[in-house]
This record gives sequence, C-alpha cells and structure tokens, in this order.
Amino acid sequence: MVSLVLLSALGLAATLSAANLDETTLMPKFNLVSNCSFEAADEAGKPKGWDLYAQPQHFSLADDALHGQKALVAAAPEGTTKHTAARQTCTAIEGQELVLSAWLKVRRTDGKLIRVYLEFQDENEQRLSIQPADWAGNLDKWTKLEVKAQAPPLTARAVALVPYLFGSADVLVDAVSLASADGSPVTRPEAVVSNLRTVLRRPDYLRLAWDSNADAHVIEWRSLRPKRRPWQRVENVREREYTIILLSPDTEYEVRVSTAQPDFWDEKGQKIFLVKPAMSQPLVESTKAWQPRIWAGFKLWPSVHLGTFPDGTLYPCIEAYEGAFYVLEVRDSELYLSRVIPEDLKPEWTKLVVEREPGCYQGIPDTCILHDKLWITWNRQATGRPDYDITQSRQFLTYWDLTTNERGPTVTLEPEKPGRGTWEGGLAVLGGQLWVMWMEVRLEGDRRRTQIVCAPYDMEVGLGERVVWQDCPTVYPYGPSLSSIDGELALLFSDLAALEKEPQQEPLLWVLFDGKTFHGLRWLRTLGRHRYAKGVQFGRSFLLAYKSNSRWLKWSYRFHDIALTKLGPGAGDASTIAYVDDMKYNSSPDVTLYKGQIYVVYNKFEHAYDDLKAPTKLYGTFIGRIEPEVGTGG
Repeated sequence: MVSLVLLSALGLAATLSAANLDETTLMPKFNLVSNCSFEAADEAGKPKGWDLYAQPQHFSLADDALHGQKALVAAAPEGTTKHTAARQTCTAIEGQELVLSAWLKVRRTDGKLIRVYLEFQDENEQRLSIQPADWAGNLDKWTKLEVKAQAPPLTARAVALVPYLFGSADVLVDAVSLASADGSPVTRPEAVVSNLRTVLRRPDYLRLAWDSNADAHVIEWRSLRPKRRPWQRVENVREREYTIILLSPDTEYEVRVSTAQPDFWDEKGQKIFLVKPAMSQPLVESTKAWQPRIWAGFKLWPSVHLGTFPDGTLYPCIEAYEGAFYVLEVRDSELYLSRVIPEDLKPEWTKLVVEREPGCYQGIPDTCILHDKLWITWNRQATGRPDYDITQSRQFLTYWDLTTNERGPTVTLEPEKPGRGTWEGGLAVLGGQLWVMWMEVRLEGDRRRTQIVCAPYDMEVGLGERVVWQDCPTVYPYGPSLSSIDGELALLFSDLAALEKEPQQEPLLWVLFDGKTFHGLRWLRTLGRHRYAKGVQFGRSFLLAYKSNSRWLKWSYRFHDIALTKLGPGAGDASTIAYVDDMKYNSSPDVTLYKGQIYVVYNKFEHAYDDLKAPTKLYGTFIGRIEPEVGTGG
C-alpha cells in the first residue's frame, strides 16, 4: 500500500472523517505551528500568528470546525486572478525531517489548483526548497493533505502555506500541524544572540548587527556620558541589523540586544511561552562628532528632526521665500503649513490650510511660489467608502497668500475623458507662468494605467490648453514632479509597469518639457525601486533627491534611502549617493535653494508595509543641508 505521505507528495490526498484526526499531533510538544486550530483571533476576527498573504480580505473565521470551535475560511470570489494564501513561519533546523498536515474542506472551486506548501528558508528568508500537496478530494468533505520533506543545509525556517489558492474557491482549513516525520517531539532550538557589533557610525545614529536564530528582537540603549540615562528600547525587530537614530554627536552609548519571547497559541487558543529569551553581551560605542560627508563637490550635513510636529507627518514640501522656509505637511489627511526660521529650524507658526474630508484620504502634495503666493496641489481619494475605486480620485489646486496669510479658492482638476480619475501631480514656473501637471488614471482590468497631463494656469482664465504626453515609454508613470531647469521644465517620474514584470524594478526617468513638447527622455536609475523624485538646478548641475531601495533588495520593500543624484551638463555626467542611509523607510523628499545652499526635507518610518505584526512608527519630518565645497563653483 502506498503511504499517505507519498500520495500527498504526488499531489494526491485522502478523504478521512474527523475520527481520523489525531489530536496529539496538534499539541505544542509535537507541533511547531502556533494557533494550529485558529482558536485565537484578534479584534478584526483574523487568526493570530498567521500572515494572510496577498489577499487578506478573502479570509475569515467560521464555526464549521473540524477541531475546536473555529476554522479558517479562504473565500476567493469569482474572477480572482491573484493567489490567496495563509502563511506561518516556524524556526527549524537543517536535517529535520518534517511533515506538514492540514485538513481542508472545499465548498466551491473553479477547478484551479488548491494546495498546501512546505517551504524551507535560510536566515535571510531566501527559499531553499518547497514541496506541495494538492487537494483532489470531494466537495464538502474534510480532506487531510500531507507533505513530507527534509530541511536542507542552511535551513533556519520552515514555512507552512495553508491553503494556497490559484483561483476562485471557498475553502475551510483546520488542524494544521508541522511535526517530526518519526512522530517524536519536535526540536525547538534554544534562543541565541551573539557578536553584537557596530557596522556604521554617524553623528546622529549607530547601525548595529548581531548573530541570532530568533525571528524577533528587542534593542535597548542608553547614553553613558555626561551622565548615565535610563534605557530606551524598541521591540519586534525582525532583522539582525538595526539603526538607533536621533542620537547626540560625539556621545558614548551602551547597547544590548535580546531575543523576543515569541508568541505561541496552543491548539485550544491559549497563549503559552516555549522558548526562553537570550541576551547579548553589552556593547559600548560612540557616535561621531558633528561633521559633513563630502560628495561630488558638496558637503552633506547630517539631517535633523524638523520641529513642526513631533511625529505623524507625511509628504513634506519646502519652499524658501523672503528669509523663511514654508513647509507643507500632511497629518491625518489634513494639510498644514508652517513658517520655519532657517537659522534654528524652529517653526514660527503652523496653520491648517486644507481640512480633512470625511471618508477620504488626502496627500502627495507639491508646492511652488509665484507672485507672493504659495501654490499647492494635492490628491484626494475616497478610500473609506465601500464603492471607491481609483478613477474617483481627484487632484486639486489652491494657493496660500504669503502677504495676507489667507487661502485662495480651490480648483478641481477634472479628467478630460469620462471613467477616469485625476491623480498626483506637481507644480513649477516656466517663463513667469504657473504650470500644473497631473495624471489621468484609469483601470485596465484590475491594473491601473496613467497618463501625464500638463497645463498652464492663470488666476483670471483658469487652466489653459492641456498637453498630454502621448509618447510616454510606460503605461503606468507614477509619482511625477516638475522642476525648472534652463528655461524648461524637468519632469521626473517612476515606471510602475516595470513592477508587473520584476518585483524589484521601479526605474526612475526624466524628460524635458518646453511648454509644447516632451523631449530628451533619460533613464536615471534602473536597479531597485525609486520614487518621489524632486529636483533643483544648482549652477550648471541639476540635483535630485528621491527614495531608493537599491541597497536593500533582500529586504524587499522594507527599507529606503534618500538618494541624491547630481546630473551634469553632459549626458554621461552623473553621480549618485545614499544621502540618508540609516536602514529606515525614508520617503517623499523635497528640495529648495536658500542662500546658495540646498535644503532637503523628507519623512522617516519604521517597520512599514510588509510586516503586519510590527507596528509602524512614523518619526515625522527631517531636514538636511547640502553646502557646496569652497571653490567648486556649484
């Protein structure tokens, strides 16, 4: 007789009754899977310990359970084209022979594959091997799927994906186990953290690295001089590197790292602790003295936190006007304007200029100054409404009068073609005339497609004739901006259509616009993801700042630098540096000129986007100064 394990590896399964469930295999002594019967749920009704991968909206919990009170429901509707999966990662050891078991009840299917997977990864979360088992049972019958595999060399993690749907289906999942193939108790490695070290020192931060076999860590630090301070800490750090920011220059700090106590829920949904945390030896390290880095004829001074708001801000824009900075920031979908004194970077006042619209998200603004007015464009999306789609988004235009401190009327930039939205844009001055740029967005199936539109604006006559960029090299330009350069406009944008082919490709491009035609297309960055570029002309050069993750590809979308690229007058004259390189999610820069120096503002996040279990921390707005070296001429 062929064993069930072998049948599963061949893509088959056996239909068994609930009486065939061996509840012993679900107990933590034998099972690496946490919340294996989905009994523990969060406030949103989602199972704790599970990553509802790719299509979380298709998951829920139901009372139709094989074991306990709950079962996981994966209900992908008709027409679903993206995969739907529930995923859990467990610590594993190379050489372990493991069996992944899961019970499935399929209530509806379009005939496409319904699978479970057992995957092994190394410590950098890179796949080493993956084995499937396919459902081939009867509808409305509990079916047990199993797949058996040995952990290959370098294994640090085992990943259970149950279920993995390739199309439309309605599937119940329950009683998941990842157990030793011989039925013995599973081996859980003891927590280890060692070799804590400094890999980068700056005046305002220290980047640390260490060795560990844990999936989450706690970082603690305190200054030792001029006097010892209380410990500060951050929790749930997934990587084996971390940057402590907002430190004082030329100061000695003590640092330690411990493994986090992993959350684990047993087969009854009760939280228990199985692995005792470990702590590193303390490390004493000093930050550098306050000094700039030298690059491409510039002095790059360290950034400082801009004191307009302590945190919670997004998409800062900066303009210099009559001895002051005017900084626009988005906070809780409202737009605030602050007048900031350049000498000490302190806000003189902060005013609300665009109020929140109920049920809407507002953001991604841009600014420029013309005729004593700070012109503002921004986007509004009704994301809180159930019938919303991107074609309902609208771009707006208004101004703040810098002589009267009053806001002007709001202009809605409507799409030229029906069934489209207006989305994200920029502002710049060309020949004494304000130019407005935005995108028209439409849906092509479930994919967004955009087209760039430019138009002059006059307060008396409104928008002038629209110029549509018909020859754009991508069907999905994104995050565009406008800048003035040598009597023309430079349009910077990203190619999001490239992401549909390669997950780590989001090239950065620019093109020149003379008010009538687009010309001089140039690909600036290709490897990695690059977005939200803003630029400024400085002498014969053009300096642009943008978010970039080309140095962090193994961490996917998790970290971004603020990169600088200096473009010279020649086509091949370009230089690039990671200006803000602190292993955070740095984003949305803007630049301005003031007294012969360049100022850069940007936002800083931590644990953003791809780890739902890690709370996102938004540090707010930072500002940096870029000074030309003496004798370079800019």
